[in-house]
Amino acid sequence: NLWVGKAGGGLHRIKRGKFTTYTERDGLPGDFVQVISPAPDGSVWVGSMGGLSRYSGYAFTQYLSNEQLPIEGIAALHSSSDGTLWVGTSYGLSSIRNGECRSYTITQGASKGGVRGIAEDREGRLLLTTRMGLLVSTRPTDSKPTFRPYGDSASALCQPLWSIGVSRHTGRA
Repeated sequence: NLWVGKAGGGLHRIKRGKFTTYTERDGLPGDFVQVISPAPDGSVWVGSMGGLSRYSGYAFTQYLSNEQLPIEGIAALHSSSDGTLWVGTSYGLSSIRNGECRSYTITQGASKGGVRGIAEDREGRLLLTTRMGLLVSTRPTDSKPTFRPYGDSASALCQPLWSIGVSRHTGRA
């Protein structure tokens, strides 16, 4: 499946040449889709102007904003290999795993200017792009992570960054 979000046009799936559109009428919380993250179980997480939802292949489940899951201003989603969904917002970082929501605070290093991009390295550490630069978790994603700057303060990685991607291949790009 190829998933595409459209500003004001909902979520689009292209499967074997067939084009399907999902909108608020189908259960999407908003038609302005900002970010998409396919999960290891085959579901698809969608961050829109209207909030966060998970598409199971049959229906959308909407996740409401609360103290542990502030979903306004979703900028990034990442489905990690252990099944955790990481949500980057203008408020910081939240996670959903096995139905439990958790929010990470400024003292844990994850809210410095909001989280704009999320990736996972080969060791299972989270990498976050923020207005303060690149942050890396000190522990793998399967434990409660804390974050520190990646590199020294003079590094080009210690300035505003927007997005991130991690290549799983060792050959040429």
